[in-house]
Amino acid sequence: MWTWGSNDELREDEGWALRRRRLVVMMVESASALPPVQQALLTAIQNMSVDIRNAADRGRFGWDRLDLDIVQGWQHQLQHLNEAREIITGEAIAVGVPPRLIEHVRQRGTNGIRWHPDQTMPTTEAVDRAQLLAGLATQVGRLQEMAAVHAAYTRRYSDVPGEPQTWFQLSMKALREHIGALAHALDLSAAERKQLWPDAASIAAATTRAHALDDEALTEQWRSRASLSNLIAESLPIDVLQGAGITSTDTAAAGQLPPAPQQLIALAETVVDATTTSTADTEPTPDTGSVRAGDGALIHTAIEQAGLNSDTHTTPLDEATDPPSHPLPLTTNHGIDP
Repeated sequence: MWTWGSNDELREDEGWALRRRRLVVMMVESASALPPVQQALLTAIQNMSVDIRNAADRGRFGWDRLDLDIVQGWQHQLQHLNEAREIITGEAIAVGVPPRLIEHVRQRGTNGIRWHPDQTMPTTEAVDRAQLLAGLATQVGRLQEMAAVHAAYTRRYSDVPGEPQTWFQLSMKALREHIGALAHALDLSAAERKQLWPDAASIAAATTRAHALDDEALTEQWRSRASLSNLIAESLPIDVLQGAGITSTDTAAAGQLPPAPQQLIALAETVVDATTTSTADTEPTPDTGSVRAGDGALIHTAIEQAGLNSDTHTTPLDEATDPPSHPLPLTTNHGIDP
């Protein structure tokens, strides 16, 4: 199991130190030789780069700069396209797309060239699998920290409002699904999952840290996660990976999902109950954090327009009592421009 030090530094055992020396080298000549998921993500990055270039050109040459509404609309469109491309790029890196390929397709897109499956791709640098697993471990650490914060906060304060709790739980579910999709893309072995997934000891350590926070710090930790904006931020990577072909059904069937949020929270609550002697009488007013909810929907639309449409994919195979996986309506996919 990955362990987390006082400075949140990731420490590796000897087995992982040896694994770090193992490199996987990809020699690519044609884009069609890439794995399907990587090809889908690179396609989206290249075509979205074309769209960003075109949007920038329209802003410079196609509109009346004196019309403030038009200028602001153009600026927002450009911002959302860039944010969507960064989300897709982050997922491409997380599933092992070499940075050189990402930079190559971005440059081609910036030059106005749309993706073609037979386009020539450069020979790539080595991909360090241990680095990919360390990145996944960071996401797993976030999941167990959320379980710890949930247990500590709801035990310390009574009568927590239902809507923020729903957002918190949906955010945990989305993060778990994201981790599972990445694990499926990386094809984790049973040994790797055992090393990465949270266990009772790691949950206990995280919960002890959360329980030791003062009221202000713990409330801030809760508020930053129990919000609509956080739910959207956790959900957008799922849209990207599902659109690239990693369905939640496949992830669950392959056994690549980490422990369910309810299981992790239950472990954390056990730790809190063992150390709590009293509870607070009042609970601070939650911050909904929904200011960027509209922007999140627009970024989602930009992702779909890049060809990563998750509408046709199934919802996660999770607890039957969980709320829907995607709380926001998904828009129609407009496809990739020819």
